[in-house]
Amino acid sequence: MIDQANNFELKRQQQLKINEQDSDDKIIADMYNAYLNYNPGTLNSGPGRVQMNIPASYTNLAHNDAIPVGIGVDGNPMVQTSDPGFEAYLKNMTPQQNAMLMDSNPFVETVLVYDQSTQNKWFEVIDTRTGAMVPNMEVPNDFVKDGCVVDIRKGIARNASLNQTYKLKLVGFRAEDEF
Repeated sequence: MIDQANNFELKRQQQLKINEQDSDDKIIADMYNAYLNYNPGTLNSGPGRVQMNIPASYTNLAHNDAIPVGIGVDGNPMVQTSDPGFEAYLKNMTPQQNAMLMDSNPFVETVLVYDQSTQNKWFEVIDTRTGAMVPNMEVPNDFVKDGCVVDIRKGIARNASLNQTYKLKLVGFRAEDEF
């Protein structure tokens, strides 16, 4: 029995050596060398290869907004100029996502709008180049607005408790007797 156990152990060791002919490092090194020495011209023929004649100008998508989607009936490439999924994302953004997108734009700014005739105040996010309101943007809460003191001469509104200053956008007309 001892002889048979030793024989089985030797056979098992021989089988493991056959399975472990190369170490993992050698296998990874061989795959890396195969990747570096890959010749794309070797795969141009074969039954599973579909060749599309796309001009080189359409292959650099970072430079071109056109995405090749196939070959048209006339032989010219059909292109898609935008990504429908990204377009749907842009249409359904939350105010917080829109604020992150506009964060790098130096012309988008939160201002306090002050109606001089009624003395009402509210916040708007505007494009300072045009003065137009930017839609779908988050504005500060009402408690920030309530703590703001309007200084028409300097053109600012300041909330001293929060140490924040906003530019002032004036609407309406002041009464004649106010100084």
